[in-house]
Amino acid sequence: MTEKEMEDLLWCYSDDLLHEPLKQFQRQPRSQVGIADLVFEDPYRRLLIVEVKKGKMPRGAINQLVDYRGMLKTKFPSRSIEMMVIANSIPQERRVACEQFDIECREISEKKFRAVAKTVGYRFNSEEGQAKGNTAARLSTGKDAELRVKVTEPNTEMGIGKARESLGADWTVRDLAGALKIHRTNAQRRLKGLLTSGVAEKLSDGKRGRTGTLARYQFKPGQLPHHNTNAPSIFAMGAPEQVRALLDVHKRRIRETRISNNLCPELRHLRDAFLQYGLTDRSEANRKFFDKWLTHPAVEMGWTPAGGWSSERISDLYADLDGVQV
Repeated sequence: MTEKEMEDLLWCYSDDLLHEPLKQFQRQPRSQVGIADLVFEDPYRRLLIVEVKKGKMPRGAINQLVDYRGMLKTKFPSRSIEMMVIANSIPQERRVACEQFDIECREISEKKFRAVAKTVGYRFNSEEGQAKGNTAARLSTGKDAELRVKVTEPNTEMGIGKARESLGADWTVRDLAGALKIHRTNAQRRLKGLLTSGVAEKLSDGKRGRTGTLARYQFKPGQLPHHNTNAPSIFAMGAPEQVRALLDVHKRRIRETRISNNLCPELRHLRDAFLQYGLTDRSEANRKFFDKWLTHPAVEMGWTPAGGWSSERISDLYADLDGVQV
């Protein structure tokens, strides 16, 4: 297995390896300071630079990431930029060094890469001596991503909605990591996004020291609004045909989506139309659809937790979508 093959799998199957709903942004962007490996966009529109290293993380990886962050910040000055290094093993001393630069460390074993490769049918050319025929050619990247249908089967990871139910009134980042079944560094990134988007708020600061305590947080109340009863009637607006045409566009885009992780962003657009034009009260089927599909935090924020869509759930969505009408 080569470093490039590790990159291939991370680029196309980041949700299986990182358990985060990341969107492909740039691969191997070049500048005078070098070539970064992978750049993703997270659900909160932050850019994430990922440096991939085979074997033990080398000393130079930290300087590389800092340079690449400067490269991206120059190109996108208004964007928030995070850094992550992924290696098969990361010495504790280098983890401490990474913390000084706010670099997230992820240790992913070769065994895990091979397990994902086996699941998706990826073949390692470096081990088979093949010059062509690598399954990587069939992995969708960039503009070709729409040609790929990727249905993620349910796993043990809970979505933010279920975590909200299990965490109770107040919680720590350690509690959040346990509820989502993710590493604590991953939970810290999720927490940043929740605070930025206004879904959660800090209740108290932590205390340093051996007997200190962690900061505590809570989900803000009222983050799952239901239908807007004060929305103007589409018939009073005198444009039912235009709204019907808009609704048909949203329904078609949902049906034609070829990547399951794009469904929540499309449902977010449909949700906005429901609220803007008061569609929830047009029929009982519309009301049931709104309550079932458009009130989840992932839809409100326009992103999908890993493992959120199965083939059965997508079929259920399509069936309910048929009943939505103006």
